Amino acid sequence: MFMKITLLTYGSRGDVQPFLALAVGLQKAGHTPTLAAPLRFAGFVEQRGIHFAPLPGARRLRVGRSARRMGWAGQWN
Repeated sequence: MFMKITLLTYGSRGDVQPFLALAVGLQKAGHTPTLAAPLRFAGFVEQRGIHFAPLPGARRLRVGRSARRMGWAGQWN
């Protein structure tokens, strides 16, 4: 059974690259992966034949807001 799989990641190239490797492996296994990451990685992902979906916003901002909602505001710098 083949699946459509979406992988989501924020961060630097070092954060995106392992997800890209996973997406390539999934594609070789017959699945249809999409890698969702910051827009600046579109070319990096698409040149390897993986469908790309841009994610808006900054990771730090999102983590900070989530941390404040959970009461962890002092733990995230």
